[in-house]
Amino acid sequence: MNKPSFHEFAYTPQQEWIQEVKKALKDDPHLYEKETFENIFLKTLYRKNDVQDLPHLKDEELYLFVRGIDSHFVSNEWNIAQRINVAVPKKANQMIKEALDNGQTSLAIELNPISIKGKNPLTVPFTELKSGVLLSNYADLCALFKDIQLPEVPLFIPSGYTALPLIESIDTYCQQEGITLSQVAGVVGMDPLGSLAEHAHSPIPITDLYHDMANAIAFVQEKKSSLKTVLIDTKPYHMSGATAVQELAYALSTAVQYMDECLRRNIPLHHVLPHLAFSFSTSSQLFMEVSKLRAFRLLWLQAVRAFSQTIDVPLPFIHVNTSIHTLSSQDLHTNILRGTLQAFAGIIGGANSLHVYPYDAISKQSTELSNRLARNTQLMLREESQLGRVIDPAGGSWYIESYTHELAEKAWKLFQKMESKGGMEACLESGWIQCELQHVSEEKREQIHSRNERMVGITHYVSPSKTTYEEDNVANKDYHEYQLQLRNELTASSLLVNAHEEQSPSQAILFLNQWRKSEAFEQMRERTKGLTIGCIELSESKLVKQQKEFAYDFFQSGGFQCETFSPLYHDLDTIEWLKKRPCHAYVVCGEPEQVKDMLAFLNGYKQEKLYVFVVAKSEVDGAAEFINENVNAINCFAQLVRWIEVNQHV
Repeated sequence: MNKPSFHEFAYTPQQEWIQEVKKALKDDPHLYEKETFENIFLKTLYRKNDVQDLPHLKDEELYLFVRGIDSHFVSNEWNIAQRINVAVPKKANQMIKEALDNGQTSLAIELNPISIKGKNPLTVPFTELKSGVLLSNYADLCALFKDIQLPEVPLFIPSGYTALPLIESIDTYCQQEGITLSQVAGVVGMDPLGSLAEHAHSPIPITDLYHDMANAIAFVQEKKSSLKTVLIDTKPYHMSGATAVQELAYALSTAVQYMDECLRRNIPLHHVLPHLAFSFSTSSQLFMEVSKLRAFRLLWLQAVRAFSQTIDVPLPFIHVNTSIHTLSSQDLHTNILRGTLQAFAGIIGGANSLHVYPYDAISKQSTELSNRLARNTQLMLREESQLGRVIDPAGGSWYIESYTHELAEKAWKLFQKMESKGGMEACLESGWIQCELQHVSEEKREQIHSRNERMVGITHYVSPSKTTYEEDNVANKDYHEYQLQLRNELTASSLLVNAHEEQSPSQAILFLNQWRKSEAFEQMRERTKGLTIGCIELSESKLVKQQKEFAYDFFQSGGFQCETFSPLYHDLDTIEWLKKRPCHAYVVCGEPEQVKDMLAFLNGYKQEKLYVFVVAKSEVDGAAEFINENVNAINCFAQLVRWIEVNQHV
């Protein structure tokens, strides 16, 4: 069979493409390149010469590794690992079985912080209970796994500070069920440094946790199990505003620290590598996230080769979560769209397993509907979009390959800088990482608060209706029943960090400032309930309509109600409107001369003091404030609310 020649497509010289780009962008040079937070300049047009010197494209073995291809991979199938997070193990077991019956392919659970930190559930009231399954003793584990055939479904259990007690308990359960640990696959992974970063505290000294890590790897090796016992999770850094470069460097530095600690404890490298896994969060920046996952494989091979040039390096197991950082608590259904896009990015980037956060994930407990929609998002991408049939579909794209290279190059330099400072643990203990993340967070917040980074339903295209959460009374009842059950099992052994309660003192570091992109707007909307902005529209020209649309979008993002009286041709019309429909503040939309005259009139209106905005590029005499696409909306709203509280006693 002859290969396609594509001879019917004539070659287009690069200069012609450039001319087309200039035409499309109206010859605005500011649009030709865009700088990202990673200090990467993205072009509007990529050509073959942009990738011809990239090292990973010249080495076939390296390129196959970047693409996630080896002799064991014949498709892009991934594990559907929607984590169950109800508190009571018995209830979690029911939900796991239902999920497995409806398309889920992994037994995935999220452990409760109470269990991860080793607290006693009897001392924690329901009002302080966070999401996650409680595993307080072996009976809980048995209840969780009841009637589930563990050899038939891989596990995915991020275990926090340590995994050894939990893995040993799973081995005991396997023996009880007549199976061996070698028949159980998946991830039961600890991440001491990630947990330290997330909680700013470790109940056990990190050195002791490194012992646990080495012992857990030795234990599963002895049992001939493929379980991955270390899960390096970048979520704490992602939630703190980390760039893609920082996430990559922090993951790599953490892995290198863990490998060093295992080697010091006489665990050979070829025993460590098969038991490592990684977890990344994907944002809505589609191409960056695809490139980030591909770049990590390149970095991983480079890092392991620094330990040994001859060792066989397995492809890293990469789990992907969609991003809580981008979720909104007030525009829930838009979260479904964000989750779909982020899941798509993870799959195209080569995720081995995937969790899509339900649209109401930032509530105390997700609903049955939201969990089903999150699971079905993956099923649709797999069954209807057929994304599992092609490995690395983005491979070969000049844009993606360039982005992959630049991310890897910058991440490697940051990784080397961290190693010169003593590695991941030292960087966390010194507060260096916290300072770096605080700096980039301030820049990112400014972009969001100024509405330059758009979030649908938050900064732009705000829906007038809001969805609120309701208390889950059933979960409350289940939790109290669980506490009563525990009182009868006080002699049972603990599964997680409680097993270390007699050991040496805890360890603490500076907090990471974890935040969500939409939270400042959500908090502002609580302050602006019932406040209205009057839009004074002075003509029906195109310019005025554009100003009005901008003003509505601007103030609605802060929760203000907007109303218009237009057109206002005479001062008497304005006076009548101000008396009949008083608002808390006003925005004037009109041609420059019209605006000037209206401001003069409003400033002379003696009945009450008015707060007046104009849509303008700079300050305008007579206006309290001007608004445009570069104004920090949150600061603007806060100043207005303070003025209203003082002057109108709201």
